[in-house]
Amino acid sequence: MKRRKSNDYGKVITLAYLYRYGWIALAGLTVALFRTYAGFCLAICGFSFAASAHTLIGYRLGWKHIYCAMQNAYHQEMTPDDIRWTQIRKCDIYGSALIYAAIGAVLLYFTVQKYM
Repeated sequence: MKRRKSNDYGKVITLAYLYRYGWIALAGLTVALFRTYAGFCLAICGFSFAASAHTLIGYRLGWKHIYCAMQNAYHQEMTPDDIRWTQIRKCDIYGSALIYAAIGAVLLYFTVQKYM
């Protein structure tokens, strides 16, 4: 017998795809909004730090879309109605947050060195 999908199934899947691939749209929007290289770098830096915090907070609070995004990264079917955090390796969560923060820190460092 198949389980019924919850009412927020589509919302969670959409949020998972936005979390996983939305940075591409944000980068394009940032290029359009900030005409200077320094403004672009600072905006991407801010997005990187925000993504890092979002990943860590989402993992600690058990947000479903973070779990589904990690399932997508593992090339598995997204199952927001069947959350098993033990299947997600902690090094993947903390590693991705660390990479986001490192990208933000490097961009901030070089932007400040060049323009300030």
